[in-house]
Amino acid sequence: MVDAISIAVSSLQANGERIRGAANNIANAGTVGALDPSDGPAAYTPVDVVAVADPLGGVQTRTLDRDPATTTVYDSNSPYANIDGAVAASNVDLASEIITMKLAEVSYRASLNVIKVAGRMQDEFLKTFDEKV
Repeated sequence: MVDAISIAVSSLQANGERIRGAANNIANAGTVGALDPSDGPAAYTPVDVVAVADPLGGVQTRTLDRDPATTTVYDSNSPYANIDGAVAASNVDLASEIITMKLAEVSYRASLNVIKVAGRMQDEFLKTFDEKV
């Protein structure tokens, strides 16, 4: 049961990271920058949080920069626009980020339920042991 709890806790942490990554991507979705780094600052680089199985049980996360980080859009009014009016915009799809957050929320709740059930099982086990002694 302790293994179930530690695995569920690692899942809680992983899903927290997924939510933080998606929230940062959403918060910075509208940023633009120069296409050429010598012409101005770069746009926000979105991240993807990837869960990786831990050999000892549970999961770990890795935060990776999204590739490609930006897309080219037309915004001739931007101070970072090149001669053609193009800028680099963060490669963030709001719908995908919201889905990522919702999936992480559901997984987070499931992990909480695993912890609750494991705790109840442990209590029942100890109760049975106490009754026999």
